[in-house]
Amino acid sequence: MSTRRDFLKQCGGILGILIAEPIRLFVPPRDPYVYQARGLDGLYSHLGVLPCTKELNICEGSLLEIGDWDGVGYPCLVENVCTFGPGSPPRAWIYDFDLWNFRHDDEFRPLWKRPDFAGLPNHHAWHAMRRFGNDFERIVTTGRGMLWRQMFKKERA
Repeated sequence: MSTRRDFLKQCGGILGILIAEPIRLFVPPRDPYVYQARGLDGLYSHLGVLPCTKELNICEGSLLEIGDWDGVGYPCLVENVCTFGPGSPPRAWIYDFDLWNFRHDDEFRPLWKRPDFAGLPNHHAWHAMRRFGNDFERIVTTGRGMLWRQMFKKERA
């Protein structure tokens, strides 16, 4: 299991380009996109900007801790809630901007009926576009996560 320091090194390398030309998302002060809560209100899923951690995979995670601003975002300790059996559930550090809470961030009307959903591959892309605004493509392309593979990798191949 990787340590918090390894996580920060990896994310810092991936997002180093963004620091040279600041994006409003990564410039403080801003509040975290997440908050700690109990039960279903405290469950978060991976948005797909950065590569998914093997600890969280595609499952929801319970938010255990929100770290201090580190220049890129707020590192968050998330525990996988889909893992059962002996041993401790896997945990991983994930930035707040790469987490979304389906109980509070989801759109309950059908997305395919919204004009701003046209051309997007999934609801993750729609949430990321709403969150990042004009910086959406640059953030997703630099992050090289699931959204980049689904949206932009085929265009550049």
